[in-house]
Amino acid sequence: MVVSLKNDDLQIQFSDFGGALTSIKDKDGVEYLWQGNPDFWSGQAPVLFPICGSLRLNWTVYRPAERPHFTGSMPRHGLVRKEYFTLDEVTDDSVTFSIKATEEMLKAYPYHFELRNRYRLTGKTIRVDYLVTNHETEKTMPYFIGGHPGFNCPLLAGENYEDYYLEFEQEETCSVPKSFPDTGLLDLQDRSPFLDRQK
Repeated sequence: MVVSLKNDDLQIQFSDFGGALTSIKDKDGVEYLWQGNPDFWSGQAPVLFPICGSLRLNWTVYRPAERPHFTGSMPRHGLVRKEYFTLDEVTDDSVTFSIKATEEMLKAYPYHFELRNRYRLTGKTIRVDYLVTNHETEKTMPYFIGGHPGFNCPLLAGENYEDYYLEFEQEETCSVPKSFPDTGLLDLQDRSPFLDRQK
């Protein structure tokens, strides 16, 4: 199912598959969102939950007090990016999708959850809110959540990748962990400076 929002600046589209963005076009028809060429990356803007990234051999160990050392298999970037969401609401400027834990998901991630993805279009801005609800009565639910949008670059004929840059709204300072692209894993203890009060 494809759902669209449009204003004077942008037309955006979504799919219930992954509850995610599938298109961002400006008023001239320029497509900003990656269109999923499988020769490079078939994704577009998946929502990653309950992990962002990979676990070694996709294996996880939970240690809740009531059932120590429960194990599960967790695929890269979690459980929801390749699942169908329910379309909850469409307004003139917003779309909301939701998904709840299924029996299959509970085998890998033993927490009853609900995830709602809300997208709001205002001018040239797309605001994304992730609303995570833990339906467990006595268990704290560990999770990460994140967006993984891919953007077309370059956008126009005659441009080069090197013509583009990413600029943050405010100055940022951060370090990055050492990565291992062949496994998708990170060494959080081995970090390198990346930004020092820079945008």
